[in-house]
Amino acid sequence: MYCVNESWIGDAPQCIPKGQIVVHTTMPPNPCLVNNGGCQHHCTNREGEAECGCYDGFRPRGRSARRCQDINECRRFNGGCAHVCTNKKGGYTCSCHKGFSVHVDQHACVMDSYAHQANNRRRHTEKIPPYVLFH
Repeated sequence: MYCVNESWIGDAPQCIPKGQIVVHTTMPPNPCLVNNGGCQHHCTNREGEAECGCYDGFRPRGRSARRCQDINECRRFNGGCAHVCTNKKGGYTCSCHKGFSVHVDQHACVMDSYAHQANNRRRHTEKIPPYVLFH
C-alpha cells in the first residue's frame, strides 16, 4: 500500500503463516560492469562471475581467455582464396593476380574480359576457357 493525496492505494498487507516465509536474496554483482570484467572483448555475467569471449576472427590467448588474438585465416588453405589471401585484424580478404578479378563469392578469381580476349587471340581457337580459376 502507498499513500496518494492523503488516501491509501493498493491492497492491504497480508500475514504469511509461519513456515511459508519467502526469503528475498540479492543478485550477485555484475563483474562485467567494472572494467568489462577484465575481458578484452566480450564479457558475460555468469552468476556473478565474468566469462570472457572473443569477437569473430579472434581466439582466446592463454588459459584465462581474458585476452584475444587475431586468427590468421590465410594459414589454412590460403583462406579459401584462389590466388592471394591477406590477413587482417578479425578477418581476411582475397585478391587476384593481374588480369583477374575477385568473383562475387569473394574467394574465386575470374579472368578479366580484356585479358580473356587477349588470351583467345593467342590461342586462335573458339573454345571457351574456364572462367573461374582456382589454384
